[in-house]
Amino acid sequence: MIALGERIFVLFLGIILIIIVSWYLLGSKKSAQAKITSQGKQEIEIIVKGGYNPSIITLEANKPTRLKFNRKEASDCSSRIIFQNLGIAKTLEPYQTTTIDLPALETGEYEFSCAMNMLKGKLMVSSSSSNGEKKLDAQIEKELVSGHHPQRKEDQEHEHEHFHHLKPLKKSELIKKAEIQADGTQQIEILVKNGYHPSIIEVKPGRTSKLIFDRQEDSSCSKQIKFPTLDISSDLPAFEQTEIILPPFKEGIYNYTCSMDMLEGMIRVKSKSEKISEKEYGQSTMIDATIPPISERFYLEGIHCPSCISTIESSVSDIDGIEAVNVNMNTNILAITVNPGFNSTKSVLDAVSKTGYKAVKLETDHPETNEILESTNEERRLKAKELLYIKRITGLALLFSIPVLFNMLYVFFSFPFPDIIIPFIESDFVVLFFSSIIYFIAGKDFHITGLYAFKNRSPNMDSLVSLGTSVAYWYSLIIIIAENFFPQLGITGEIYLDVTAIVISLILLGRYFEIKAKNQTGNAIEKLLNLQAKTAFVIRDGKELEIDINEIKKNEIIVVKPGQKIPTDGVVVEGSSSVDESMITGESIPVSKKVSDKVIGATINQTGTFQFRATKIGKETVLSQIIKMVQEAQTSKAPIQKLTDKVTSWFVPIVINLAILTFIFWFSILENPTLALLNAIGVLIIACPCALGLATPTSIMIATGKGAENGVLVKSASSLEITKKMQILAMDKTGTITYGKPVVTDIILIENTMKENEILLKVASVEARSEHPLAHAIVTYAKDKDMELEKLSSFEAIKGKGVKATIREETILIGNAKLMVMHEIEVNSVLDRFDAFAKSGKTPMYIAINNSLTAIIAVSDTIKGNAIDFIKTLKKMNIEPVMLTGDNSLTAMAIASQVGISKVYSDILPSDKARIISELQAEDKITGMVGDGINDAPALAQADIGLAVGNGTDVAIESADIVLMNGDLMAILTAIKLSKDTITNIKQNLFWAYIYNIGGIPIAAGVFATFGLLLNPIYAGFAMSFSSVSVVLSASRLKFWKLK
Repeated sequence: MIALGERIFVLFLGIILIIIVSWYLLGSKKSAQAKITSQGKQEIEIIVKGGYNPSIITLEANKPTRLKFNRKEASDCSSRIIFQNLGIAKTLEPYQTTTIDLPALETGEYEFSCAMNMLKGKLMVSSSSSNGEKKLDAQIEKELVSGHHPQRKEDQEHEHEHFHHLKPLKKSELIKKAEIQADGTQQIEILVKNGYHPSIIEVKPGRTSKLIFDRQEDSSCSKQIKFPTLDISSDLPAFEQTEIILPPFKEGIYNYTCSMDMLEGMIRVKSKSEKISEKEYGQSTMIDATIPPISERFYLEGIHCPSCISTIESSVSDIDGIEAVNVNMNTNILAITVNPGFNSTKSVLDAVSKTGYKAVKLETDHPETNEILESTNEERRLKAKELLYIKRITGLALLFSIPVLFNMLYVFFSFPFPDIIIPFIESDFVVLFFSSIIYFIAGKDFHITGLYAFKNRSPNMDSLVSLGTSVAYWYSLIIIIAENFFPQLGITGEIYLDVTAIVISLILLGRYFEIKAKNQTGNAIEKLLNLQAKTAFVIRDGKELEIDINEIKKNEIIVVKPGQKIPTDGVVVEGSSSVDESMITGESIPVSKKVSDKVIGATINQTGTFQFRATKIGKETVLSQIIKMVQEAQTSKAPIQKLTDKVTSWFVPIVINLAILTFIFWFSILENPTLALLNAIGVLIIACPCALGLATPTSIMIATGKGAENGVLVKSASSLEITKKMQILAMDKTGTITYGKPVVTDIILIENTMKENEILLKVASVEARSEHPLAHAIVTYAKDKDMELEKLSSFEAIKGKGVKATIREETILIGNAKLMVMHEIEVNSVLDRFDAFAKSGKTPMYIAINNSLTAIIAVSDTIKGNAIDFIKTLKKMNIEPVMLTGDNSLTAMAIASQVGISKVYSDILPSDKARIISELQAEDKITGMVGDGINDAPALAQADIGLAVGNGTDVAIESADIVLMNGDLMAILTAIKLSKDTITNIKQNLFWAYIYNIGGIPIAAGVFATFGLLLNPIYAGFAMSFSSVSVVLSASRLKFWKLK
């Protein structure tokens, strides 16, 4: 029996501990302010040891930031850091400092975490004050919450004393995306009245932008606008619209202001993958500097340690004009980013020399060609190093746990060991010796990391393991010392050193298997890199030379022989062959290549020998872009993971409190101190937050890799999840349902004043200026007849109607009925023949010369062979197919009826597609869009899930969420099935992870003791150690995924 006073004391102490633990671990945390360097850059060091210290960092907006992560541990959990909102992921090498340079960030919160989401931190970015007033971008988040528009000063005539308090604005009124036009440019209208509305514009990189400023006031403040970083300014006449054409942007932030710097606006240039919801606004990314930087590299001689790197980086960072500095210890490469026009070579050489080392500038045409390969090899090396370390420490633990295991077998199970070793086995001091080695050496990382995690107020699994084994070890040590050296104290009890030794050994063994399994799940990028050729045969000075792939220069002529891998992307200039592109497109049938055809690097030449001109090298190639896309997708988070992130943030504090409650219950109420201690330790040991953290990212990593292997490139985890939910799939007819390679089928003469070939020559000469596939068919048809096209005096494309041109005083019109009506040309007499072509699925066009209807020319596009089966499968999946086309309704319905589509939008302009997608979304259905052309880009961007055909335009591909590397419609089904199977796999992983913790913790706590179900901490340790392994293995089933 336990004295009542002792029971009350334990109860009271336990309650106090629960309050302290809850306050300490769940209460608000202090933040640390980054320091401003002499170059105006913010800098802070973050200790990575059992968490991030500091974990909350305060930064100023609009200033670049350097984060120095000093990782003082080798724990698997902290080996990688991810800035989810910024799309940044980087490996942190043990016991070294890793520098991450961030651009100037917007106001908001930017979370970062380890790969398992166990360790977490946050960047709190706020705007600095200027004359007591917050700048515009510092007020955005406040506006969205409070509904107040930022106050702006009136002009100087009012001495800046009057402020306008406007009505609450929605986010859509403050932030607006530019619309992509049919010609690929992007356009937006901005109202200038008491400020700029919208005040924040989102545009995409790489495209010309047209800003239309509609100034509806006569205030002197807004009469001029200027873009400081672009060196552009313009007058804005009152009550007029002014168009300003801006060149293609690089990703980043571009501010614009009025002439008095009173009114402010912002152009945010960002890619499609960085979508921002209203809820997430203020946590978005702001990537590069506004002016494209220049990269330079130097080779460093003599560096051999992290302190060398730190000294050099610090010295070079102090040079004016240098934006970023990074030293790779493995390659001895110093990489710097400098402002354009700044000659950094001498300054860098002098700065390095002052530190006692020597730098040599590397001259290369493309210094970053091998960056992806280098970073992947570095990551591979770190993973191998980590696995070797855990293997050695696990071997040590298992070896020294053998005597402890023998002791347990003899004491608890009376195992018949030989008499000669029994004294050795049953000795408490022998067990203490071996347990101490395991506890202090093999378990060192648990204790150090766990202690720092507590110190950082972000305990993790290591904290639980350390706490549980430490309680068992130090309690046992006290009992042994008291019983053997101070018997007069009367302190006796059970010894639990076996718990300490075997639990640590089992958890290490489980961690070894977990890391080994994890390393095998992320080898998709490695497989892609292995596709790359190592050397290339180039023609230089008339000679054929074999060079390293990284030495290839743009526009060089490269020779490819049968069986060789094509080194880089280019265009065939001589010869022909067939090429296996299955590793890129997933299509197994070889593709024939002739002069002027494009070839893709890493694909395999099969039969012939040919020469091609290198058009893309290094990071520009298709393979490099695929690898980059897969990397970005693998570091992104799916919406399904949000709940898990919330659970893991509360998990460890709750488990610690549950362990305290378990001890109180068994000690104070059931009066069983032995089970109180064992069950409390069991609760600490069996809880496994890592299983929860691994459930989603492991599946995403494998799935995106499998998608790439099958020609389906998923840009983000959220895209992968949304695809499964798709209910409507809208598709452009040309190039999606049809091959997009139409041919001329009929030419009907209306008047006999001209011969067919004469009309064809004039029509082909006009259509040669058009980029439409139908125009290309007519030109090809004429060239096949060896016609020499005529020169045009004028040419005009009339949107949605056709074209108008002049050839030697003759006016030629080619287009639909709308064009004819526009020029008052009567077509009723031939309407039946026109409609007959349309009903048969052909696309007819009227030809008029000098305002006289002359002919009808019909062009037909072939339906893809598997289009009918594709539509049938979509319907079986309960996905409604919708066809969009600019063709007339008769042609559209003819094609639609052949493939089985009932919902058709015809006679639409390119700009109508995005509107139609919006209308479909208004039905509260998840809407997808598949397309391949520039005119599909707005619709792809508008859709919930945009799918771009990989052989389409760059604009369409950039606007999409998923890229289909081949033009096969079945690739869409691959994407849908991959999405469904991946989300199913994630849910299964989460089910087992949750069930394991929900079921295991109560058992360990002794909730089912009345049924004889109690769990020894050793078994709890065994279960916990293999819970993460089981989740990884469950996710690994996706490695065998196939499209059935």
